[in-house]
Amino acid sequence: AVLLRAEHLKLFEEICEREKCPAAFLGQVTGDGMLTLEDSRDGTTPYALPLSLVLGDLPPKTFHSSRMPMPLSPLTLPAGLAVGKALERVLRLPAVGSKRYLTNKVDRCVTGLI
Repeated sequence: AVLLRAEHLKLFEEICEREKCPAAFLGQVTGDGMLTLEDSRDGTTPYALPLSLVLGDLPPKTFHSSRMPMPLSPLTLPAGLAVGKALERVLRLPAVGSKRYLTNKVDRCVTGLI
């Protein structure tokens, strides 16, 4: 399950279509603490359950985020090597510049061939 803001539904749908990953939009969060099923054909409500029955007594999740400063130093390249040429050398490596390389590696990990 994924919760999305209404303004992001179209983008999410486009991403799912592009990645050939079907998605179904099942409802809206109303904030009333209920899980309600409504029949769009006749407007009836076959059931309405308190979320506490569905989710149990889950403690609320608290996330703490902190950023550690990264000590950065200026880029230094060997004499005569331009940034563009260095980038070309790196991207030429299959492990860096090839989506197929990554896909095959993941496929082998999943099938146990690696």
